[in-house]
Amino acid sequence: MIRLMVVDDEKDSLLLYKLMFRKEIKNQQVELYCYDSGEKALKALKNELSGKVDLVLSDINMPNMDGFELLKEIKKINQRQNVYMVSAYGDDIHVNEAKSLGASDYISKPVNFPYLKELIFQARAA
Repeated sequence: MIRLMVVDDEKDSLLLYKLMFRKEIKNQQVELYCYDSGEKALKALKNELSGKVDLVLSDINMPNMDGFELLKEIKKINQRQNVYMVSAYGDDIHVNEAKSLGASDYISKPVNFPYLKELIFQARAA
């Protein structure tokens, strides 16, 4: 089972992840945790989900704590935590910043879910 955390301030985006992974959730291939803010996600990673998340998918553009700030804080807790940054900004500046802060990958919006699933399951198999 792959345990995914999705962090996005847009409720519609969180719903889309739930819909797109519904088959994998039903088949117990994926356990999905959704948070609408970096602060809530970080609190969960420090407490009830400590050491239990295989991959964090975080939007970049969020109020209060943006995705880059969340990434920095996650890496302070667990340097080896896999984090994919997800954003509509696919330019080199954002991609390079994400990589320099320790992001495992960068996914452009709109999310290509078949590609994302392939990435996730390939990484798990490796």
